[in-house]
Amino acid sequence: MRAGAPGDYELDDVVSIALIPSAASPRLFVQDAAGGDFSAIETRCSSTSVSHPCTFAATVATVADGTRVSVKGLYLKDMYGDESFYLDSITVAAPATMPAPATATLADLSRNAKTARLWFQRVRVDLGTTTLKMFDFSPSELRYTPTNGAVCPVMFGWGMVPSTSSDTVGAACNGTTQPASAVGGTAPSDELLVGNDFYRSFAYSTDCACAATYQETVLTGTSTLGGVIGGVLMADSVYGSAPALLYQYLAPKTTADATFH
Repeated sequence: MRAGAPGDYELDDVVSIALIPSAASPRLFVQDAAGGDFSAIETRCSSTSVSHPCTFAATVATVADGTRVSVKGLYLKDMYGDESFYLDSITVAAPATMPAPATATLADLSRNAKTARLWFQRVRVDLGTTTLKMFDFSPSELRYTPTNGAVCPVMFGWGMVPSTSSDTVGAACNGTTQPASAVGGTAPSDELLVGNDFYRSFAYSTDCACAATYQETVLTGTSTLGGVIGGVLMADSVYGSAPALLYQYLAPKTTADATFH
């Protein structure tokens, strides 16, 4: 499917590997049982969508990791590589063994690498002796502008670079003040964007004013990552960008995927 043309597809006996829960718009990640390159996809089900309405969001929101499912839906892939799969139906079956996380390198996960073969699946990277340090508390790709009078949330992630990097590090939170992005032009090639999509089980944040509202731990300028890190490799495009500005980021599922020091 992912190597072919957009259209209606049926994916039988795939395995659920991650879920971003939401009462109205859950996002379920499924993968071929055998794993491998291009074997996973993010599916979307929104009960409030006008263009792709989905009436069974409550069912999708209860699918546990390691469940065999069959789905039908509309697969879209634009000329810039942005991919979406909108659910038309889902059949939930028996528990199954989840595919093992794919082994990747830090270079595979950098924001501009566009490692499409690993998108939407769980990955792991052994950093060895490398340590990642905080770089950007306010990356523009992961900034949200609240609407309808809401003030939170603002940030959905942050950027990190190897501790040996010569990139100029940006400012950290100063109380509830959100610093400007550390990137004033072209983003450094060694930057890893980290998202907190799985905020219920990975409750770290650089949302200076809003973290307390969601009981998240605010990272500091000295926060670091080391050892083995992992999560789901996400692909997205900057909202409203034309042509579409694609980027990727790592979304740890739990603190076991990325433990800060």
